Amino acid sequence: MDRFTWSNGLLEMNETLVIQQRGVKLYDGEDKAKLDVGIALLSTHQLIWRDLKNHECCIAIPLSQIIYFEEQAAGIGKSAKIVVHLHASPANKEPGPYQQSKFSYFKLSFKEHGQIEVVVI
Repeated sequence: MDRFTWSNGLLEMNETLVIQQRGVKLYDGEDKAKLDVGIALLSTHQLIWRDLKNHECCIAIPLSQIIYFEEQAAGIGKSAKIVVHLHASPANKEPGPYQQSKFSYFKLSFKEHGQIEVVVI
């Protein structure tokens, strides 16, 4: 999660929204993040997460920081998740909600389904 930076949530001039999904919770590795449930937006340039209640709380990670996505199926009492594996944090990273993380990945937990669409892309 230390690769995320604060964002205004707006797309750049040559950027296109690919998919968005509501009801997405973030995990810093295996630990639940201190953020509430939100909306995940995948664009051609970045992955954006915006809090459902507090629209001022918006974070993003460039796709260049992502190595690959891995799907974790839902189980009894567990929602489906996508594990997002990351490159090492760049030295010149802008400030974000997490300055350090002991994990080299984060998870997106899908409370309202939609993980399959993200993995397929």
